[in-house]
Amino acid sequence: MDQYYHPTLLAVGVADLESKASLLDVYSVTNTREAIATMRLVGFDLILAGLDNPEINIWDMMGRIMSAWPQQRWLLASSQVSLEDEIHARALGALMVLSEVPREDWLFEYATSLRQRELHKCYEASFPISTPVMATQN
Repeated sequence: MDQYYHPTLLAVGVADLESKASLLDVYSVTNTREAIATMRLVGFDLILAGLDNPEINIWDMMGRIMSAWPQQRWLLASSQVSLEDEIHARALGALMVLSEVPREDWLFEYATSLRQRELHKCYEASFPISTPVMATQN
């Protein structure tokens, strides 16, 4: 992987996210309109959604994002997650539901692994492995 690669992360509704080590390129948005406008400009490896901002309807926002970008990877991280929130998040395609905001190094490793999986899938699609054909005997 490129030594200058920085995974991109869109954070919405997350209060405790710190980016001190600059491992990640973090973009923070405060509403659905900002999120969609930013996503039109930047391809994100991961969206980190939280329930910390009561002014954001996270379910409406993620529903819109997933309808426009169905392959987008995202996770929900908040200390306020209820069972209903987890069900709703998983119904909208969340990869994980966490009870706290992860550390930056964990987010870096996770986003990097998602990128590597995506690159591997692209490579396999470009160069499919054919199975050998068995010769028939007369």
